[in-house]
Amino acid sequence: MPPGHRWERGHRYEGPVYVVHDYREYRLRTPPRGYHWVRADDGDYLLVGIATGIILDMALH
Repeated sequence: MPPGHRWERGHRYEGPVYVVHDYREYRLRTPPRGYHWVRADDGDYLLVGIATGIILDMALH
């Protein structure tokens, strides 16, 4: 993420996709159908649409 930028719901995540399969270990809720948790380069966890990349929720560190 560029300096000074922050994640926002409804924005598209276009970074590298590191899918978090063990989301419970990180105390993340079960993703709804069609979404998965990804870890961004800055360590934040984003709940994004699999087909669209649209951010539904975030768990910021």
